[in-house]
Amino acid sequence: MEDHRVNHLLKSLPPLTKCLLMNCIWGLDLDRFFYEMLRYAPLWYSMQFIDQSIVSFNYGKPYEVLTRIESMVCAIYFAICRTDCHKKKRSERVNHQRTLERLCDYVGQMLRYVNTPEPSRFAGWLKQRKHRYMGYVLKHMLSMTMTCLDLYFRKPAIPVDPAMAVYQLMSDVHLHKPAPVEYTQTTLTVLIKLNHLMLNTLELCIMHVSLECFCHWSEIMLHMDGQETVTLQQVIGGAAYHLCEELKSHKHFRHSIVRHLTQFAKRPKTLAEKATELNLGTLMNRIDKVESPDDRMVYWNEFIHRGEQVFDNAECLATVDEHWELLTEEHLRLMIEYEKRIPAGRDAALSDDEPSDERVLLREVVLRAVSALPAVQFYHLLNHVIDTQGTLFTWSGNQEMVVPAVIQLVNRLQNTGHRDTADRRSLGDDPLQQAQQLVFQSPKLFFQTLVTSLYTLATNSPHEPLVDAIVHIIARYGTVAKRYMDDYLVQLLVTRFDVCKSPALLRFAERLFATTIYLPHDFMTHFILTGLSNAYQQKHLRALHALLELMGRVWRACCAVTPTEQAASEKRLKMIRMAVNQLALVSDGLRYRYPPTHTSTVVGGGQTDRMMLVWMAVKLLMPTLDQLNAELSSTDFKDFLRDHISLLHSFTAHYFSDRLRSDTQAAAPFLSPTCLMHLATPPPKDYYDVQHEDATYLLELLTQCAREEIFPLACHESFRRCMLTVDAFGLVWRLAMHKATDWVLHCVTNFVACLRHMVLPAEIEQGNGTKACSDAVQTVVDLLDVVRTECVALHAEVVEFYNYVSREAPTVNVTGLMSFIQGGQPVVLHRSPSKPIVMDVCVEPEVVVIDSSD
Repeated sequence: MEDHRVNHLLKSLPPLTKCLLMNCIWGLDLDRFFYEMLRYAPLWYSMQFIDQSIVSFNYGKPYEVLTRIESMVCAIYFAICRTDCHKKKRSERVNHQRTLERLCDYVGQMLRYVNTPEPSRFAGWLKQRKHRYMGYVLKHMLSMTMTCLDLYFRKPAIPVDPAMAVYQLMSDVHLHKPAPVEYTQTTLTVLIKLNHLMLNTLELCIMHVSLECFCHWSEIMLHMDGQETVTLQQVIGGAAYHLCEELKSHKHFRHSIVRHLTQFAKRPKTLAEKATELNLGTLMNRIDKVESPDDRMVYWNEFIHRGEQVFDNAECLATVDEHWELLTEEHLRLMIEYEKRIPAGRDAALSDDEPSDERVLLREVVLRAVSALPAVQFYHLLNHVIDTQGTLFTWSGNQEMVVPAVIQLVNRLQNTGHRDTADRRSLGDDPLQQAQQLVFQSPKLFFQTLVTSLYTLATNSPHEPLVDAIVHIIARYGTVAKRYMDDYLVQLLVTRFDVCKSPALLRFAERLFATTIYLPHDFMTHFILTGLSNAYQQKHLRALHALLELMGRVWRACCAVTPTEQAASEKRLKMIRMAVNQLALVSDGLRYRYPPTHTSTVVGGGQTDRMMLVWMAVKLLMPTLDQLNAELSSTDFKDFLRDHISLLHSFTAHYFSDRLRSDTQAAAPFLSPTCLMHLATPPPKDYYDVQHEDATYLLELLTQCAREEIFPLACHESFRRCMLTVDAFGLVWRLAMHKATDWVLHCVTNFVACLRHMVLPAEIEQGNGTKACSDAVQTVVDLLDVVRTECVALHAEVVEFYNYVSREAPTVNVTGLMSFIQGGQPVVLHRSPSKPIVMDVCVEPEVVVIDSSD
């Protein structure tokens, strides 16, 4: 040999025969290195030692021979798999095939020591000794077969320790080998032959097993490394079970041994089944010493499931306290259930007042573990606890500390709301994990503190970050939070109408709607629409304003959700119908009427404008009608409109009748041009009472309509002409019969606003400005003589009207307007001496400054 490494090896060792070398290996317990050489050395190198090792079996002890056969067969099988590759040269392929065939013959020779042992070697053995030997034969054969089949079926990558490079000889490069997709045909043929050799040998051995032999194996105890003592029968039965399952799982690999294996295959006990047979001391020992996390969890599960034996024992609780990180949702359920039970033979009150040291430690461990649970597990645990213990569940501890801790938590979330979870943890404990501990201590008190903290906010304080932080916490607990939030939402939107107390509460309701806690149609139906109904019945105008504003913020998003389930779709359609009913009722019922049908009120500071609520309801009603039109068939929609028209008695009815006359299902403006033209035209009049009829017609519209509704009517010529030609005495006479209450002021304010913004600009454009302004000023002055009540809206309109007339028609006498303005609130006029006196709040040199300090 020319290789320098081999030459060095040959020159440094004394000349040894192969027989002497094998005797040294077996005698000095160097067999581990021999098997290592068989696995990693080139096949041509290891073959020269295999034949001599087989010969040495004749002189070995029977049990030692079994171990050597198993190890050598597994090593040869591994070496064949490791050296599998495509040979490029034909000579190399032929030599490799011959080598594999020779190795296959060697394996056959070794297996003959198992199935046809030399009788003389067992002469004088007792029957029990033979049974024992037969058991070990099966044990080694099953182990060897499973090891080799695992390489055959799974084709794993060959891991290589760098230290094995010492066996690199000649051109055999010792590298990591990836898992093969398929073995080469030459290797596959040899592996199949080896598989059948082993299975045939094993089948032959099994067929020689008697019932007496099988029963005797149960008396032979084996000590497995790191495990409890088992019998030889259990080891063989378990190995046979695994081999049988392995062969059954590969349908393409059939062998008759399967029917023999099933005769005594025995499913081995799982680690969990073995753990049930251990006492508490052994379990604690295993938990502390086992290295595998999976095995530790198996022992831990069994330990916790012992229940009262563990939770009422100080030593066991110390182990629980030491390994509390292993506690899962299931474990905590058991611990909570135990802690909530009243100890037998003891009074409930006494057990609460004087808990034992073990129970105190148990409570601390549970509270600590709860905060570390994953969010999903904690959510399930909390649901289970509330289901079993009730919504008033509290965990023993200092409940007085929950409220300040919750407030501190919310403040932290406000400050870190824009940061991600990693940034939060860098600042300390994750606030959301702290929230788990707090909500577990007292869910009711936790959510109560979150909601009531919003009531303490000042009206003008920045509330958005706080509200968003609170809603984020509530949304985290889903259906758990829903159990407690129902009552608060009822107080907020349905009964006490707390939503109108501050913008923070309004935003809270809006943000809560946007979460997934409630279905949109359920939230709208049960809280907002029900609250609208109650507020309307109680004529709670501030609540109506807050609820309509809230509905305006969320209604579009609510209608955009189209559920696929039939039941949910029906609920959504019912919600839309209910919304139309309620909005129409609010719009119709809050309108002023002429003659008045409601109890008039004196206008004062801080009151909510009814007509503003009417317009808010109309703005929501119109798109809702269009949505319902898209949901229903044309016939059903028109029937729905007819039913409502018969119930409405004010301007609101025109919205329904206008859509009833329309044949299109597309979204329409609030009122069609045809409908506006019809409404803007005064009805037919008697010749002798034309002006009085106009006065009644105007008063009805000006009283019923909101500002946004009257302006489109004032765009029409007929309506403008009616306003200019109406008999001022007729208007004054009708209004004078009533006190200057809310509806009167609204009517006059609408009249002045229409003149200023719609009627007079059109007349000035046509060249009739001076005459129209003069008539309008006279009519307004006559009306202002009737209403001497101070009203901010009317006063502002009169000032604007005064400035407009003074600017556009300087020759018109506006003394009456000035008198009203100065009588209501003093006016300081800043005029340029070079220009005529013109009062204009919009032009800088001639600004009218209104002092509203009173």
